[in-house]
Amino acid sequence: MAVHVWHHVGDWRAATAEAYRVLRPGGGLLLADFVVPARMARRFPRLAQPGTYTVAQVRAALSACGFAPDLRTGWGGLWYRALARR
Repeated sequence: MAVHVWHHVGDWRAATAEAYRVLRPGGGLLLADFVVPARMARRFPRLAQPGTYTVAQVRAALSACGFAPDLRTGWGGLWYRALARR
């Protein structure tokens, strides 16, 4: 479980892959974090500081590792909650 910290992880994609590796089959990774909405990041690139990512990027990273993510967003795409099962 990682709540409001995933954007602080240096290489969050590698951390996602490692979480998948160490979880047993049927295990889950619960993430909840704030993100920069993709539309806002394109219009105001300074908002997308190092370590931030979009919902599409986290969804792609979870899927690439093999997770089956149930990902939901709120507040106009400013945060997400993902339960990713292995």
